[in-house]
Amino acid sequence: MICGQDTDGGGNVQSGCGAAFNWSQASAYRASLNEQPNFEKFIREAPRRGRSYDDQLNCGYIYSCDSCKQDVDTFLFSCIHCRSVSYCEKCEQNNTLRHHQQYPDHIFKLTTPYKNKS
Repeated sequence: MICGQDTDGGGNVQSGCGAAFNWSQASAYRASLNEQPNFEKFIREAPRRGRSYDDQLNCGYIYSCDSCKQDVDTFLFSCIHCRSVSYCEKCEQNNTLRHHQQYPDHIFKLTTPYKNKS
C-alpha cells in the first residue's frame, strides 16, 4: 500500500505521506490521550488569560444570551454563520444542538467577551 492512496488505484487520493508500507506489518493505531484538550481545565483557566484582539474590539459592548436573555460576561457561543445567534454557557448545549440539527454545516465560536467595568 501507499499512504494516502487507494489500494486499487482508483484515484481516491487522501492526505498522506506517500510512503509505501505493508498493511499486515503496520503497527496498530494507539490514540495518544494525553494530547487531547482538557475542556474543564480550559473553562477554569480561560478567564484568567489575556483577552484576544478580537475580544478587545468589543470593548464596552455587553452581549446577551439569545435564549435566557441574560448578560454574558464569561463564555459566549456564537454561530459564525448567523451573526444574531449567541448563547451563554448555561444555555449552549441544548440550543447549539437544536441549531446544528436545523443547520448542520454551521459552526459555533467560543469567545470570552470583554465587559467594560468602568
